[in-house]
Amino acid sequence: MNIRKVLAVLAVVAGCASSVQAGDKGWYVQAGPAAITFDESTNLTAAGTPVPGSNVKVSSEAAFGIGLGYFFNPNFSVIGIAGSTPTSSITGRGAINGLQVGSAQYGPILVMGNYHFRQFGKFQPFIGAGLSYAIIFDQHDGLVQNLKVDDAFGGVIRAGFDYTFDDHHGVFFSMNKIFADTTLTGTVAPGVPGFGGAPVRAKVDLDPLIFHAGYTYRW
Repeated sequence: MNIRKVLAVLAVVAGCASSVQAGDKGWYVQAGPAAITFDESTNLTAAGTPVPGSNVKVSSEAAFGIGLGYFFNPNFSVIGIAGSTPTSSITGRGAINGLQVGSAQYGPILVMGNYHFRQFGKFQPFIGAGLSYAIIFDQHDGLVQNLKVDDAFGGVIRAGFDYTFDDHHGVFFSMNKIFADTTLTGTVAPGVPGFGGAPVRAKVDLDPLIFHAGYTYRW
């Protein structure tokens, strides 16, 4: 495991939506479960030749997100979100249907600016945008040997709401749409019909949607 990747995750202590209370400025933390689903599309080559009609499926997973944010004024905040490190399986579809490519363990990081609508009292919707980075911590071979999956960098847009109980406590919900891709390389295991022994390279548009909800504390 690359130590720089570990430090990057620890450095971002991230968090997930926006705030709780209605002060002018202040810090807040948020924590809770998250669901990650992918909307994949793939350009695959085997031995340098495009494989039309091929795609991969990346399994949906659950994670835990925790983060730190800051309100610069009642309406604008910046937050970082870091998640636990789920492992998703990668399976072939279409022309490579059923090919068990392998799996990858990753850690998502989001950093976003948010605009909060405060005119509705305790119910406070928000919208936001920013950057995302998925760090690949480990990958495991399936029928693709020497599997390598690159880190994924992209943009994110989001919407959600906070509901405040008092000056310090509340709950939140957010939907975070990420636009990011990765590159996958390896060699198909001998014995796989039509592809055995071929070097493969795939550019995969991941474009995940992350749902995140939980508890907020503000001070």
